[in-house]
Amino acid sequence: MIGQEKKLYIFTAFQYITGIKEDLIMGKSREDQIVKARQMLCYYLYEFESMSYASIGRFMGLDHSTVIHSVNKIKGSLGCRQIVDNIVDKISTYTQG
Repeated sequence: MIGQEKKLYIFTAFQYITGIKEDLIMGKSREDQIVKARQMLCYYLYEFESMSYASIGRFMGLDHSTVIHSVNKIKGSLGCRQIVDNIVDKISTYTQG
């Protein structure tokens, strides 16, 4: 599982790149921009933190099938994957400096 410090870095990076705060990403809003950020977070946690679908679901308060859908949705979106790459770069900057 992700520690508190790493969680802070992740959400800081997501907020910096997407402009969406942690409470909105972790909330239940169906607003398109917020849903996309939530899906990108699921993808990030799966691809870059090697978390299982079930672990991501527990972390985010989502059903594992929702997590699977989110990961697959972002895998099919080049633009979103590029945004996630920017977030990964930003998290690397936070953790190294």
